[in-house]
Amino acid sequence: MTVGRVLPVHDETREHARPAAHRRFGLDAVAFVVLYALVAVVYLLVVRSADVQQMLTGEEATVTFVDPVALEQRFQYTHYSTNFGGHVFFWLASLLDPSFDLFYGRAAKALALAFAAPLIYLTLRRRMGTARVPAVVGALTGALMPGVVSFS
Repeated sequence: MTVGRVLPVHDETREHARPAAHRRFGLDAVAFVVLYALVAVVYLLVVRSADVQQMLTGEEATVTFVDPVALEQRFQYTHYSTNFGGHVFFWLASLLDPSFDLFYGRAAKALALAFAAPLIYLTLRRRMGTARVPAVVGALTGALMPGVVSFS
């Protein structure tokens, strides 16, 4: 063995590994889409059940709408309004959602939060090397915990 000298290595298995990598990527992409769709449906059902009541939750009333004078304009500018990212997110949601009412942000928040499951899946698969089935179970467990579902 020579120290400091790198020998070229010809690995014949790399030529045949490409289809397996594509297959793995394809299955992970399918799992990403299926997990997102499944969790988005669950979250949108929760939003629909909350919209039936036609009432703001305590969090929405105390955090989102701080200034009641600006409530009708959907604009909050007070010294308590420090959540700039939230304001930008809901502003973009208001541009994309044609049903602009008092509860328009719930569906947008649910659809954005539904990305938690596929992102957990990808973290478990790519960063932690978990097998596919445990990664799916972990993603569903993380996304369907009662505290996370109620936040949607």
